[in-house]
Amino acid sequence: MPNFHHFCDDIGCSLYEPNTPPTSEQAAGYPDERHEDIALKFDVASIHELAPSAPARQHLNNPSHVGRLDAVMRLSQLIAEAFGVNFRYQLAGVPDWLDRENFGVHASSDEEVSRRLASLPDEEATADKRRMLLQLLQNRFRLQYHIEERPGLTYFLTSVKSAANLISAAEESDNSGISSGGPITDLVVTGHGAKMSQFAGLMSYYLKAPVADQTNLNGTYNFTVHFNASSELPTADIDFGLPPDQALAEQMGLKLLRGKAPVQTIVVDSVEKPSPN
Repeated sequence: MPNFHHFCDDIGCSLYEPNTPPTSEQAAGYPDERHEDIALKFDVASIHELAPSAPARQHLNNPSHVGRLDAVMRLSQLIAEAFGVNFRYQLAGVPDWLDRENFGVHASSDEEVSRRLASLPDEEATADKRRMLLQLLQNRFRLQYHIEERPGLTYFLTSVKSAANLISAAEESDNSGISSGGPITDLVVTGHGAKMSQFAGLMSYYLKAPVADQTNLNGTYNFTVHFNASSELPTADIDFGLPPDQALAEQMGLKLLRGKAPVQTIVVDSVEKPSPN
């Protein structure tokens, strides 16, 4: 069962599922449809740009096994969702307006598509929904792209001592996962039956770079850690947590190392404002 956590930024809050980059085989498959008997696509889509002054509470409702999508997001986030990558560091060539303007997207398919999606394993259904979203973006936003591997900042998460404050969880449950909350300058991250790979995925969002899990901690854990996830310098009138590397070392017994590694990157060649509904 996917584990989601929420994030809040200058525009609002939304659900976020830590993603991993597509393999070369997966990337080569976009945007082809793998099921020749049924055209897996959105039949009806309403897309509108939100006024800059309008309150925009970001959200994404894109169930894998249902032919429906509802979202209020920036276009950069929608593109990243279509590829299963992190919009913070795996998109390049993005015009400024993609990161500035929010769009409301409501799309649906016929019942046969939902029946087909419902019959698929989770991973296959998720991949097909992403293909459907990509096709929608290509049709309505005239999205053109290519995929490159570029050297980029990468963090490596390792275990340096007896994993202080990491309590082994008996087993995963429906409530397993990671949540985060509080001010960005003193963010609190709590894990309940969480895997280190999930924690690395969450940290990649806040650090705006890939985080590779090299802890060799293969179980599930309960933990709490708080740190400053902001790039702002501390001031006297704001409570700031510890820097991430120091917080993880002192509160979890984990070490965060900086390095470089190839990062699969979606390069936007061209994109336009959406065509009329």
